[in-house]
Amino acid sequence: MPKIGNIKLIKHRPIPERFIIKTVTISRKADGYYVTLSLEDISVPALTTKVEPTLKNTLGIDMGLKEFLVTSEGESVPIPQYYRKSQQRLKTLQKRLSRKKKGSKRWLKAVKAVAKQHKKIADRRKDFHFKTANKLLLKSEVIASVLDVIPGTFLDPKKALVFIRQCF
Repeated sequence: MPKIGNIKLIKHRPIPERFIIKTVTISRKADGYYVTLSLEDISVPALTTKVEPTLKNTLGIDMGLKEFLVTSEGESVPIPQYYRKSQQRLKTLQKRLSRKKKGSKRWLKAVKAVAKQHKKIADRRKDFHFKTANKLLLKSEVIASVLDVIPGTFLDPKKALVFIRQCF
């Protein structure tokens, strides 16, 4: 890496031949550092999509506050309660953190525990989003969505919490 130098890493899969590394992103999460490589395969032509929207291959979704989304076919997906289910654990960890002396080793350990809990919630939400998107894409080729953000929603703490649970 030009600015950092050499880095030790665990390579969980080899970089295929004829692939070029385009970008490298290093990110720090609660459970460690991650390196993300963007690769380009020269032998693969550019992807072109030409899909004509028809009634059979089009699906409309409406994202709301009471349901995660409702499709144009009438199917509704409920809001996952990942944050609410882990609120008690978060409360306990944050209370432990508040009782530690700031800057101490035990405080750092408590900070890591809170960060890991938040990462667990984020990972579960991300997994839910990927699975829901995959399920919708298997049903149709064209998806049209509507997201109505009501002015002043984020000023009301209860409505803001709904948006946090909703994972917008």
